[in-house]
Amino acid sequence: VNGKNYTGWKTIDISRSIKDVSGVFSLEMTDILRGFDLPLIQAGDSCKIEISDGEGNTFTVMTGYVDAVSASMDAESVSFSVQGRDKSADIVDCSILGTSQWKDIKFEDFVAQACAPFGITVNLDARIDTGDKIASVTYDQGVSVFEVIAKYAQLKQLLVYALEDGSLYITQVGTENASDALVEGLNVISASSSSDWSEVFSLYEVKGSRPSTNDDASEEKATQVKAQAKDTRMTRYRPLMIIPDSEQKNVSAEARSQWEATTRIAKAEGHTVVRQGWQFVLNQLKTLELPSFGVSGDYLVESFRMTANEDGKQTEFRLVHPRSYDPLPDGEVKKDDKDSKLNNAT
Repeated sequence: VNGKNYTGWKTIDISRSIKDVSGVFSLEMTDILRGFDLPLIQAGDSCKIEISDGEGNTFTVMTGYVDAVSASMDAESVSFSVQGRDKSADIVDCSILGTSQWKDIKFEDFVAQACAPFGITVNLDARIDTGDKIASVTYDQGVSVFEVIAKYAQLKQLLVYALEDGSLYITQVGTENASDALVEGLNVISASSSSDWSEVFSLYEVKGSRPSTNDDASEEKATQVKAQAKDTRMTRYRPLMIIPDSEQKNVSAEARSQWEATTRIAKAEGHTVVRQGWQFVLNQLKTLELPSFGVSGDYLVESFRMTANEDGKQTEFRLVHPRSYDPLPDGEVKKDDKDSKLNNAT
């Protein structure tokens, strides 16, 4: 913190996710003897969170700011705790002032310019292309910086999240496999699994319009287009009509209906797994073997939470089906014949 090292934390809690741009941390010292000088840490201080691998090596896992500090005491001891987030917290909390000054600009250049006042650098995954320039960045007054970034990231089919050094990273959903699997009876301490079908429907109907090709000036009305996709896994009659946003009208109705069916059933499934030790893995695939739940396959690491307390060091992973992050299609929807669990959309 501010160039000074503080060690001896009794509890540590560090979380990062590809869903939430800003990572969070919480640290606590407990059983501090009376007369001990409390750390001179103030809310608003800049900080860097480093962890050790137990072999003399340290790794930075978060760079940001202290949001809050608190202290408590009783007759025998004093406790001191610190909570904070990485540098991207500022673009989550703060608004864009004034009217849009970004026109005819690449997405990564817009993000870099929007983040520059906050001292946040932007890195683009060298393997991807962010596509055509944005004609004009539009937004409502009072929205946060990241709300605008997230809006165009979704349209560009991209992920944006913070790295360990506090910079922002623009990338796509990961397809690389992490080195080791999570296997029940081997390295899994505990696990939970959930299935929520409240957002799953039997029929997805997408209605939109496209300009008429008729040259007759008396027939200037747009041609109405409609497409449907069924999910036969939902046996009840549950239809859903979708009217695409104006920015998404270039997506074919057929592709959009198939995308809705595929991603909604994928998002219905999720798994939380705890393993011993710390492991820094995000936006990668992990093989998951949980025979008690009938779960076997590769799942995307959506988030991790590293903790340390009297029970030792542990890492909790949130794993989701990779198809839950399928990008909104700009053409034909992706199909995978090997994934029979998600091939009930017709």
